Amino acid sequence: MHPLVEAVRQTIVNDGLIRAGDRVVVAVSGGPDSVALLHMLSALSGPVGFSLSAAHVDHRFRGEESAREADAVRRLARQWGIECDTAALDVPAYMKRSGLGPQEAAREVRYDFLIRTARARGANRIAFGHHADDQAETLLMRLVRGAGPGGLSGMPPFRELAGGLALVRPLLRIYKKELVAYCEEHGIPYVVDSSNLEPKYFRNRIRLELIPQLERYNPRVVPSLVRLSELLAEEDRYLDEQAERALSASVCRTEEGCSFRRADFAAQPVALQRRWIKLILSYLSTKGDLSDFQAIEAARTAALSSAPARLSLDLGGGVTLVRDYEQVRILRRPPAAAAPFEYVLQRGGGRMELPEAGGASLEWREAAAEEAPTRNLVSEDGNEAWFDADGLAWPLRVRSRRPGDRLLLAGTGHKKVKDLLIDLKIPRADRDRLPLVVDAEGRVLWIPGVRRSGTAWIGKDTRRILHMKFHHDIQ
Repeated sequence: MHPLVEAVRQTIVNDGLIRAGDRVVVAVSGGPDSVALLHMLSALSGPVGFSLSAAHVDHRFRGEESAREADAVRRLARQWGIECDTAALDVPAYMKRSGLGPQEAAREVRYDFLIRTARARGANRIAFGHHADDQAETLLMRLVRGAGPGGLSGMPPFRELAGGLALVRPLLRIYKKELVAYCEEHGIPYVVDSSNLEPKYFRNRIRLELIPQLERYNPRVVPSLVRLSELLAEEDRYLDEQAERALSASVCRTEEGCSFRRADFAAQPVALQRRWIKLILSYLSTKGDLSDFQAIEAARTAALSSAPARLSLDLGGGVTLVRDYEQVRILRRPPAAAAPFEYVLQRGGGRMELPEAGGASLEWREAAAEEAPTRNLVSEDGNEAWFDADGLAWPLRVRSRRPGDRLLLAGTGHKKVKDLLIDLKIPRADRDRLPLVVDAEGRVLWIPGVRRSGTAWIGKDTRRILHMKFHHDIQ
């Protein structure tokens, strides 16, 4: 048996990546790493006792070049007697719909296809050809972006998904030059993706620019980075085990997601809280960078917070956190979209319930000008505002946002409400639940908890004021 094949056999057996009876879908791009993996696993399928098929995605980025790569993969699989599923997916169109960059969009589309293919074939493993050089690049990418120890442990060799499916990477201890040499030794044809030489992609710049610079200081920087990732992975695994114990005792898992009590979560050390969230995200989502500190910290903070009593937070990757008083749920699917709403506010005063805004309510009353605050016309928490009542076009309305809504900002002109909410990093899932107070001319006067407009300032000529107060559960 070839030394590399034996090394892969030891890895998949010792690390439990593939077992007898498993059905494996191999992701094959056509490059030397993935075709070498397909060839090695084909040789090992009999001795280890698993079955395999291949899968390839044409991302439609490079026209005829991409089509030729798909044909090459099909021919190679046919030559080796391996069934092959292929798909030509319009990633550029998906980029326009989703707003994602090319690499992120391609990854989402590719993983979705591979998972659907695996389930259609009854497979329980998806094997990737990521190798040691990829691992070093991933570690550097995450280091530059500010990842923590979990992220710096790199790509895991085994990652469990819902439904008994797992992602496996048997080549993480093998270097690219070894795989190229293996292909040449066995006469295995492979393709070279021209986009791998384009410095516009972050990973390419790491590989083509940063690593050569680091090799000036340490010619063996790539093996050093791989060793670092393995050391951190072991420590990361130990802490994950501790978090898993806490999860098992306190978290209810379903196909829909995971739920737990806020008090149980708060009782864990901060390090385990973060890992608790990371484990749940890993369980629920196949999309996005699960080592992303901001997403994990946003989820942790939302789970711990006592106010508002109810909230919904989009964590990305098709996962949403919903806290309902003391119960926290992290769900695979987002909550249903908020229904549009609109209510009329007459002069004088009153109180309006706003069920579409998460059970919130709005109070308003007119008063003499003397009751106006002497300084700020909006409270510190943004949930109270004062206006010159006679400077408004009545009746007022409180409603959900609409395309084209604009807010007058004091001294800086108008700004689209959509842009304002994005700038303030208000989660997308919450934006349609925010109430907007508008007057009869359609001017946005106030977004409670967010911003008061520059309309109807109270001055020396003001006779009557309007005082509004917002009570909320979900902002």
